[in-house]
Amino acid sequence: MNTVRIADATYDSVVDGPGLRTVIWFQGCSHHCKNCHNPETWAPDKGNEYDVAEIAKLIDEQEKVTLSGGDPLFQIDALEEIMKLVQKKNVLDIWLYTGYNYDQFSELVKDKPNILDKVSVVKCGPFIEALKDPNCKFRGSSNQEFYRIKDGKIYNITESIDRGSFSD
Repeated sequence: MNTVRIADATYDSVVDGPGLRTVIWFQGCSHHCKNCHNPETWAPDKGNEYDVAEIAKLIDEQEKVTLSGGDPLFQIDALEEIMKLVQKKNVLDIWLYTGYNYDQFSELVKDKPNILDKVSVVKCGPFIEALKDPNCKFRGSSNQEFYRIKDGKIYNITESIDRGSFSD
């Protein structure tokens, strides 16, 4: 049985992407961003253990999902297995939040086609308190950027999100 550690799930969130979203909070993160809004998700041995199939089923049952944490990429093999089981493909409803910058993200997922095929938007970058900006939509600091994944290509969509012109 393949498992994943999950801190929690939140339903009907409006701050973790557009629309009412289900947020799955992955357990484990070593970025340890100063004044992180979720430090209880840092410890990799906390949270609850779930079968990856349970999480894939939960994702399939929701219209809009954000995978956050912690950092989902700290359990990248479990995330890849979950995305392999998810039936949705290339639908703009699965967002992934990571503290890795874009180059690190690209390197980590280059051999993980299920993540690239099923995640539609990724938020890259650590939270940096000195760059905290309340005008940034769906993220805490201005260094963090959003990338849309479509047809095997990745586009920076940060400005369109901040302007409110990004649409599913």
